[in-house]
Amino acid sequence: MDKESYKFKVAILGEPDIGKTTLNSLCTKHFDFLTEKKTEELYGVSFAVQILTSINIEITLVIWNFTGYEKYKKIHKRHIEGASGVLLAFDLTNKKTFDKLPYWMEFIANNLPNVPIILMGTKADKFDKKEVPDNEIEEFFNNFKLQGYSEVSFLTGFNFEPTIKMLANKI
Repeated sequence: MDKESYKFKVAILGEPDIGKTTLNSLCTKHFDFLTEKKTEELYGVSFAVQILTSINIEITLVIWNFTGYEKYKKIHKRHIEGASGVLLAFDLTNKKTFDKLPYWMEFIANNLPNVPIILMGTKADKFDKKEVPDNEIEEFFNNFKLQGYSEVSFLTGFNFEPTIKMLANKI
């Protein structure tokens, strides 16, 4: 029996320096570093591929990492078209990155209405330096009616696979 096969574009959005780029090294397959770096420098986007397989289905997620740097924000609209889901990330150890999430929610609402959004607190391996209170995360999550929340460490891989699978299931 042949497996059903699906391919989805996923956007990772958030401010600079929250660990998004480290995600690419965790994916099962990824483009080589030089291609990835060149792509990000030219367009503000880098790519990685994650393949999820079960008994009767194979899902390929092409993960588009959108840099949060201001000079690239104008061209994000062109590249985000066609995304099936969003991983909206902030750094648990940097409250300013959390405070910028409403900007990203407006961007998503204007460009990708009706896609599942998983909120992701990065750098969970630095729990002792956490600056974002749990009650503020919960309030944001509830106010925007997001489809999931996860705390992850792209450095150690903590909670990475479950978060990707959560988004794949929502898509």
